[in-house]
Amino acid sequence: MTMFSLAEESDSRWATAVVEHLDELLLELASFYDGLVRAEARHFSIYVDLARQLFDAEVVDDRLSEISAHEARILADAPDGPRMHNGVPSRRAGRRTSGRASD
Repeated sequence: MTMFSLAEESDSRWATAVVEHLDELLLELASFYDGLVRAEARHFSIYVDLARQLFDAEVVDDRLSEISAHEARILADAPDGPRMHNGVPSRRAGRRTSGRASD
């Protein structure tokens, strides 16, 4: 058996195992993201409640509207495709950029 056929057989077994457990893996991933979304919603509520204790509710609501509109513009103008927190992958191999003009 050649190295190529060993690798091919290994890939085949891996792919078969993934397909057999795909539903389970997707449920686990969905559960993870559900928990993440719920945690982020709790954080948002905590910060908004704190802001309303420190500032007038109208001021907080106006600021949240401004931030929401700004974020909507950013998302509308963002390129399609995968991104990470540190920016869009650079065309040069192994280098990531933050998206800033200085990169």
